[in-house]
Amino acid sequence: MSEIVDRLLAVWTHPPEDLEVLETELRAIYTDPLTLNGVTMPLSALVEFALRTAGAFSEQSTELLQVHQTDSVLAFAFVRRGKHTGTYAGALGPVDATGRNFELRALDLLTLQHGKISGGWAIADESGLLRQLGAVVQGST
Repeated sequence: MSEIVDRLLAVWTHPPEDLEVLETELRAIYTDPLTLNGVTMPLSALVEFALRTAGAFSEQSTELLQVHQTDSVLAFAFVRRGKHTGTYAGALGPVDATGRNFELRALDLLTLQHGKISGGWAIADESGLLRQLGAVVQGST
């Protein structure tokens, strides 16, 4: 595995609780600004997202399924597992802690510039996550 993948998995699976440490670690991995999922944002927005995510989930682990990396592209698929122990700010609104275990499948396709992530696409199965947390019920056909 590459150094950048190791750092990504470490900071997103077990983010530091100290805001300055978290920002320093993310700044070592990402450019500022960066463009994710078509939205250009300052690094501070990513720091805020990391804090919200860390507050919603605990006991996390990440299983790396596949990685492909060149000098300018990093793509990887993974499964993140953990426990929902805080409020999750989901696409359909906040989901209060349920204590349920979850398994989130995701794929990141990222652009690298000078060894840092400058943008790309991060796609996760949030509908599957929301079903596991009981926030949505899968309809019958």
